[in-house]
Amino acid sequence: MNRTPLRTAATICLGMLLGLNARAMAQELYWEVSPFLTLSDPEEWKFEVRLQVDNFEDQNYTSSVVSEVTKTMSVDSGTVFYPIVPATAHAQTFFNRTEATLRLSDIIVDETPTILIDRGKGKPMPAGSFLAAMEFGKQQGVGSMSLVITTYGRSWETIYNEEEAAKIPWPAELPPIAQSLFEPELYIDRGPFGPYDLSALRAKVMEWTEGNPKALPPAVTAKWLAWKVAEAYRPSNRGITGPIAASTQGAATDVFAAFLVDGPEFALERGRGSRFNLPVLLVAAYRAAGIPACVVIGYDFHKELNKRRSDPERLTAWVEFALYDPTQADEKKRLTWVPVDIIELQKRSIWRQPFDRPARFFGTNKDLDEIVPIAFHFSPYWVSGVSYGQYYYENVGIQNYYHRNFDISPDTRFFAPSLWSWNVLPAPPAWAGQWLQFSKSTPMRTAVDPVPPDSHRGAPPRRNP
Repeated sequence: MNRTPLRTAATICLGMLLGLNARAMAQELYWEVSPFLTLSDPEEWKFEVRLQVDNFEDQNYTSSVVSEVTKTMSVDSGTVFYPIVPATAHAQTFFNRTEATLRLSDIIVDETPTILIDRGKGKPMPAGSFLAAMEFGKQQGVGSMSLVITTYGRSWETIYNEEEAAKIPWPAELPPIAQSLFEPELYIDRGPFGPYDLSALRAKVMEWTEGNPKALPPAVTAKWLAWKVAEAYRPSNRGITGPIAASTQGAATDVFAAFLVDGPEFALERGRGSRFNLPVLLVAAYRAAGIPACVVIGYDFHKELNKRRSDPERLTAWVEFALYDPTQADEKKRLTWVPVDIIELQKRSIWRQPFDRPARFFGTNKDLDEIVPIAFHFSPYWVSGVSYGQYYYENVGIQNYYHRNFDISPDTRFFAPSLWSWNVLPAPPAWAGQWLQFSKSTPMRTAVDPVPPDSHRGAPPRRNP
């Protein structure tokens, strides 16, 4: 299948319906993605991310003594990478309206983002992710880097039919995007200190499925594993740090610096910790069972928190697993992504209800129209680059875990993921200060198409095979 920056015509829907009240009309429309997933009640958004990096430190150690520290840097060239989500189970991004501005020391060096859509030769990036790449050339005495990137898109509510989904059998072969989800992934298969030992997780999945994950249809196995993971792990920490890491002492901040993600090995052993370990654990369990799945990170713009313009507590994550039915006559309906908000499912103890009852937050989710998707990964690990999130121990138990398993002393600082990365030549600073802010608003109605022209015809808003 031919791949373009637009992915498919259905991905960004370039049609414009003029002379109509877009909001009133949108409320009446639905989008049948497949026989078991329907979208309804779309809401359009304009989403802005501001990234600031400064206070560069180039540290050279001799006998544990810092011999040089600089607050500026000089570079020959570089590229800044930031994730772009083409579409999820519930949302789509309009690539004809992606805007970005990159500054070094307040000087604009790039205003034309390059959207990277694959890894060459048509090989999709993991989970079908896209990357915005911003470039700069030789600069002397750089004191700061800032990136502002704005995307436009649409989010929908999802309606899931479990009975119809249960009719989909295990496929003999998966499309390339689904296959990419079984590649080694940072914070799923490996962490900052090497590969995770997932043998206990694989054994637990076999225990949960009585030795045969494929004894039941994939949709049923996916729900059962979500129930078991919700029972096995309880989020107890915020899962994010502010821009000055440990000095925040876990207090809420109005800017974001990094995610605290410890991986599925940690989650299964300890049973509690960062809320972002919960979707990580579920994805690892799905993949161990042979179900293609990925983490999706998003921003909940309707969540009532401190009503600040940018609140990092609005960052959330869920899981999407793929159901593939090659027998569908309509090629656009063969691959369907089903959202599982495992954090909300666990928080509300929905996993305690009868298993055969349709469940809120498993497939069906009336809150997704209020969530902007940001990324499929905590870090764009498949491109060469670094960022400057610093891991923060949220309690003594976690600190002891790292000391016991990796011989990490409490004063050892190590990286935590923060969505972006950059590649700087001849070399990036060893450490720097960084923060990100997020904001959502409603775009002008003339700026984007109000609704997809094929809303009633079943074109999926997702990365196609």
